[in-house]
Amino acid sequence: MSNMEASQIKPNSGATVPDVVAVGEESETQKAWIEKRKINPDNRIHVKKLSHMRYQHPDLEEIHQFMTDFGMQVAKKTDDEIWYRGYGSDQYVYYARKGPKQFLGGTFEALSQRDFNQAASLPTAGAVQDLGDAPGGGSLVTITDPEGFPINLVFGQKPLDVQVEHPEKVVLNYTGEKARRREFNRFEPGPAAVHKLGHFGLCTQKFEAQVEFYTSTFNIVPTDLLYIEKDGQKITVSMFAHIDLGSSLTDHHSFFLSANPGAAHVHHCSFEVDDYDTQHLGHQWLAQKGYKSVWGIGRHVLGSQIFDYWWDTTGNMVEHYADGDLVNEDTPIGHVQAGNPRGIALDDDGIRFMQGLGLYEHIFTKIGSCISKVRFISDGQQNLHAKPFLHFDTASSEGNTGHVGVLAHKQPVLEKYLRSAVERSDKAQLRTSCTLTSIKEDANWVYVTYTDGSGTEKGIRARFLAAADGKTGFTRKKYLESKGIKLEWAGKSRYEETWVALNWKMRLPTKETHPSFPLWDLGYTPEDVYDFFFPADFRFLCNPDRPAVCGRFGRPEDRLWRFEFVITADENGTEMAAWEKIKEVVFPYLTHAGSCYGLIEDVQFPEDCIEVLRSRPFRFSARSCNKWALGRVILCGDAAHVFPPFGGQGITSGFRDAIALAWRLSIACSSPQVDYESLFTGWYLERKQQLDKSLASTIRNGDMVNGKNLQHTLIRDWGMWFLQLFPSWKHWLEQGPRSDGPIRYTHSAGMPFMPEYDGGLCFPQTYCIGLAPYATVQFTDDVIFSRGKIFHLVVLLNGLDEMDAVSEELNDTYRTGLLSAEDTVFFVPRAPNTSCSTYKQDDRWGRVFRTATGDEFAQSSLCTDRPVPRGYDENLMWKSVGAKRYVIVRMDRFIFAACNTKADLAKATSGLAQVLGKQ
Repeated sequence: MSNMEASQIKPNSGATVPDVVAVGEESETQKAWIEKRKINPDNRIHVKKLSHMRYQHPDLEEIHQFMTDFGMQVAKKTDDEIWYRGYGSDQYVYYARKGPKQFLGGTFEALSQRDFNQAASLPTAGAVQDLGDAPGGGSLVTITDPEGFPINLVFGQKPLDVQVEHPEKVVLNYTGEKARRREFNRFEPGPAAVHKLGHFGLCTQKFEAQVEFYTSTFNIVPTDLLYIEKDGQKITVSMFAHIDLGSSLTDHHSFFLSANPGAAHVHHCSFEVDDYDTQHLGHQWLAQKGYKSVWGIGRHVLGSQIFDYWWDTTGNMVEHYADGDLVNEDTPIGHVQAGNPRGIALDDDGIRFMQGLGLYEHIFTKIGSCISKVRFISDGQQNLHAKPFLHFDTASSEGNTGHVGVLAHKQPVLEKYLRSAVERSDKAQLRTSCTLTSIKEDANWVYVTYTDGSGTEKGIRARFLAAADGKTGFTRKKYLESKGIKLEWAGKSRYEETWVALNWKMRLPTKETHPSFPLWDLGYTPEDVYDFFFPADFRFLCNPDRPAVCGRFGRPEDRLWRFEFVITADENGTEMAAWEKIKEVVFPYLTHAGSCYGLIEDVQFPEDCIEVLRSRPFRFSARSCNKWALGRVILCGDAAHVFPPFGGQGITSGFRDAIALAWRLSIACSSPQVDYESLFTGWYLERKQQLDKSLASTIRNGDMVNGKNLQHTLIRDWGMWFLQLFPSWKHWLEQGPRSDGPIRYTHSAGMPFMPEYDGGLCFPQTYCIGLAPYATVQFTDDVIFSRGKIFHLVVLLNGLDEMDAVSEELNDTYRTGLLSAEDTVFFVPRAPNTSCSTYKQDDRWGRVFRTATGDEFAQSSLCTDRPVPRGYDENLMWKSVGAKRYVIVRMDRFIFAACNTKADLAKATSGLAQVLGKQ
């Protein structure tokens, strides 16, 4: 039943990497962080480990049954108290007391009597308690933190006199390493035996005060800090922290804090088990006992541990974990952005620009996969398989680029390859983990200061500053706004809505993990189940009560899924991003009527096969700055404009900004006589035209999704049905945003193209083949722009017999020095026996190419992991310019001028000289 081809299935890409690599590019040393916070390490209260958790439960027998099923052993039990231990060396890891539900605090073991006494002398410390009745004895003091949470320290416990026996290590067979031979693994069902307490965490309304208290009072330091960007500043919202034991290794985090404006509460506590098999057996045991799973089994990124969260019978969240990371003082503190969801869609222009960076081989094999169709589903049908009232055919190549319409990408991987392109260049440096702090200008230079990852202030002097520091970045908010640069509504749009965006990663259910799942008896495979519940293609869910969009992204084997939904004015974004609310909105789409399968009961995708990678609210709007450049400072990307979520235009628009700005910066830096302000004004006025077109397409999609009344829905659905009765209109609709054809700029002062010679049109890309024997298929962009010049001359021949006459005409053009023979590329239409073998051989023939067919492209390596071309027109270059012979093309793929005669080419060359400052 599965439609996944065997060739699409790839091995997992996990790897064990050093901590300095794993934390990413935004990081700082532990020492630098402590010094920046002005913390005196010697004044801190030192703890050696996390000891146990303390809770109060109304039904002690009920919680006792849960804790036993969770894998804990009784260390001591009375009528009103129970102490639970694991199989590790701790006297106990969990203390339960009878009474109304209450969190009594996490408990650390003090390093020394001195540290314990120091804790007991804190202003918020309670009286020291004698633990003579507890296993191991000792003393305990409870301190109240700034939010009112209790935090306990214990000291003087007698060591547990027991030899810890760890479970026998299970031998695993991997595809490339078969260590277990004629030996079988066998497991007994039962609870996952708890080893020790690993960590606990708090959700706080006083995040900064809590961070200050815990890190300055105790030897607790961050391992990872999660931040959001607001008004150009990075605001930390979560801290995963470990116990600072110097060079000794300790758990990645023993404690965490998460900002939660809604309410302060304990989040969960977590206990270590031996390995994944133990964890999985424990999950099955708890599920069979009827306990409520929260999330898991899955694997976290920060800490790397395999997790499995459950609700206990009192309503507290507890976790099993295995395979956690270890760190010490040399592990860098990672800074991880936890803000708006990242883009997942790239249109054909975006693919073309990635190709232009030399990254094409990675696009469909590593970065993402083609979205074959974009489907619009009507009404309140919470059915991802419902027949759409409209779809876009995004797998075709019927556009201006030779590419498919949409790539569903995994942005971290995309960024990885973008960085690799920068690192290969000898003209660029990549300095990460930097924060811009000031900008100054004079008549010739712009000066910026910034702090690097270690907090050191540095400076740069440059001719120009091109700032892509985001919609709340320093450049616009702190520097240009006071000079009159404003982020305004884009065009006629007044779109602004709050959406919740979530990213999920799916694990395939199997007969072994979910033996009672009803579709196994009907012959479904795990892949079938995934495909039926998370079907391919992208969907706009035009639900008037809750508009939403959803679809897969990344590579097929990643099993990643995005779901975004709008929230109403009276709903709270943070609350709607919580798991229980997410289930209310999303799970109706993941619940199939039993009648679809001939069953009595409905079928729901197993909740424990879903790993939530991200779930956050964010505000969408359509805005653009009134100016994108002022003086020597330029805004691009989200710093200059922001998009709603309906067109996959955010990243591509940033690419368009960059490629159109790059060659202008080159001219401005190399030709001091050029009016750079006019040059940059022409840049953003051109880009605003393209932005308006992209925005119009995006808003059209949004209007279909956001229909709020029955009349709108009826007109939309019946109108689309009627239009699709006519094949030509149906085909036009299915082209989606590509139906309007390529952008053609309307000329105004400062725009570097010649409208009288068809300038301003985006030049198409097709496929071509050199005339030499055994030549391979290439993209025309790759042969036109291979030399990296700003302007290139393309000659469109009607036949090879025109070659000598055309070459003669070009001699005068070459003598101007503005265009060279080496930068000229010739194309000829495919014809029987198209070959240069009968013509005189010279350097020109290495720059002559014939058109290639879609079939030839399909048989080449360029078609790996992408659909074969459909709707492709190999003669599109000739058609786009009305069969003009000479085409001067800018580096950003726009036509400067297209003409037929030697005289017109001379005029075009003269216009080119003005742009380059040569006249």
